[in-house]
Amino acid sequence: AQEGIAAEIIDAIAQGSRPGAMAEDEALVVDFCVELQRERGISDATWATAIRILGEKGTIDLLGLNGYYSFLAMVMNAARTPAPSSNDSRFPKLQPRW
Repeated sequence: AQEGIAAEIIDAIAQGSRPGAMAEDEALVVDFCVELQRERGISDATWATAIRILGEKGTIDLLGLNGYYSFLAMVMNAARTPAPSSNDSRFPKLQPRW
């Protein structure tokens, strides 16, 4: 929200659904991240769209961010790190998998 992402987009992502009205670059980031996490890769079409919108450096940065946060999640899960407390009702109170 502090970076200008609309509340409707944040709410949709928090609820696990694809946001409706997004700018082209926002839609690309959502689709890229979801595809990478679900498919464990990026299709040629999505890659080409990312290069067109973000450029090569931006696309690699987005790929790296996904890897970094996936790595952090694995470390936190393995170390059984509790999630920080939050009063934000948009985000579910997830129970650890362990």
